[in-house]
Amino acid sequence: MANWRNIVAAAGLAGALSAPAMAATCESGMDEGALKLRQLQVELMVAALTCARHPTLDMSDHYNAFVRRFGDVLTRNASVLREHLRSERALDRFMTELANEASMRSLGQQDVCAQALPRFEEVLRLDGGGLQAYAERTVRTTACAAR
Repeated sequence: MANWRNIVAAAGLAGALSAPAMAATCESGMDEGALKLRQLQVELMVAALTCARHPTLDMSDHYNAFVRRFGDVLTRNASVLREHLRSERALDRFMTELANEASMRSLGQQDVCAQALPRFEEVLRLDGGGLQAYAERTVRTTACAAR
């Protein structure tokens, strides 16, 4: 479990260095479905981190279950994004920017943890093919569209 927290912490430190990655990605016409799936993953990760110390709504187990259940789907999605971005480093920068933006959006929400729980429950009832459809249906605005 600590592994994904370490990744996010390291990514957050690199955030100030990665601003061009999002702009370049958005301008290059990335597949909207791939972007929405990745954004869903990042939003769930941010919710898990935000709620990690919540007395009754710790989402760490939910996020870990999500990653275990959809690991193959997430790996394929990362491959699509990596191919589009042309490097692992660019993908890392892009992920950092998505995480930073999701974190900033969560600051403006009231009771983020209570809102995240039903989303985790919905996602964990899906199968692999359903995850993509769910992301396309529920992720309202991608980071690129919000620019």
